Amino acid sequence: MKIKEVQDQLYPCLDERLAAEGFQLRKGRHRFYRSAPIGTDIVQVRMHKHGDLVDVEIYVAVRHDEIEKIISAAVSSLVTNDPTLFSAELVAERDKGQTATIGIQLGNIAGPTTRDWSIVDASDVGPACVEVLEMIHRDAEPYFSKFRTTDDFVEKLARDDRETWKWAPVRHDRAMKAVAAAYVLHDRMIFDRIRTDKEMHLVERNDDFGLRRFKPFAQYLVEHWDEIGKVG
Repeated sequence: MKIKEVQDQLYPCLDERLAAEGFQLRKGRHRFYRSAPIGTDIVQVRMHKHGDLVDVEIYVAVRHDEIEKIISAAVSSLVTNDPTLFSAELVAERDKGQTATIGIQLGNIAGPTTRDWSIVDASDVGPACVEVLEMIHRDAEPYFSKFRTTDDFVEKLARDDRETWKWAPVRHDRAMKAVAAAYVLHDRMIFDRIRTDKEMHLVERNDDFGLRRFKPFAQYLVEHWDEIGKVG
């Protein structure tokens, strides 16, 4: 099957059930969106063509609007002085408000391995849809519920254990989001602790690439500390 053929059958099937749970499909982005207390819950469909079959992957994510707006404002400001700090693609994606704060492959929520669905012909679409919906209800909904307040994001993003790697795998990106979450809380003690811990973690991992981005980002938030509510 072609990817377009799978989309034409799978999306209506998913949409019928997910719409009842508050999600709306945006076909152009291959995502289902639902308003959440702090932003948006997201179910994203990714498809890859491999010979005669189409592999379907499902990712779930949560966007914290304030955290993402603050990061976008900081990134836009920092690249003005040093265009090499962040890629043009990242800046453009942030300008469109398309970023999520945390995200995970659906299969990784309950287990250590990813999960995908191989579609060879039309008869495979229905069973795949049913299983995806079952996993979203069983695994994704409890996952979404873990990210309902800024404190939830601070607690999760401040960590650097293996579980945290699954929903925020890039070290410096996780570090930036953690201090941005503390900035939203406007708690300087928490901010300073996380900033120190994250910088130390990046140093210990010899992550010069991450340090080059994290340090000016954190300093930007310090310099704009009294502008909470205005940044972003």
